[in-house]
Amino acid sequence: RAGPRPRPAMGPAAGEGVRLRPLREADLAGGLLGLLAQLTAVGDAPEGLLRARFRELQADANHLVLVAEDAASGRLLGCGTLLVELKFARGCGKCGHIEDVVVDEAARGLRLGKRLVAALTEAARER
Repeated sequence: RAGPRPRPAMGPAAGEGVRLRPLREADLAGGLLGLLAQLTAVGDAPEGLLRARFRELQADANHLVLVAEDAASGRLLGCGTLLVELKFARGCGKCGHIEDVVVDEAARGLRLGKRLVAALTEAARER
């Protein structure tokens, strides 16, 4: 087995120096696709299509992508997506689905995935 993974240059506490924030358009070229590639096949979408998709998602109040960012370097360390489904069941209620949660291999073990899921869960409750 390989030894422990190197961790990003952050404080000793789990996730210290990491902020969670909504996805920005600049993140498309700033590490988002590399993160997602650690989870699934990303494909080779042209930049124009990526930017159009970003704008679609930004306009949809039932869709939220959060990223975990190293506050010192601006490097993306993780991301996750919330989809809020509008239902007929449960009195025309809503149901949140959390998907595509991934933490960069070098930042795993810092509980960033747990922080992302907690923040996405809270966002779902607020919607």
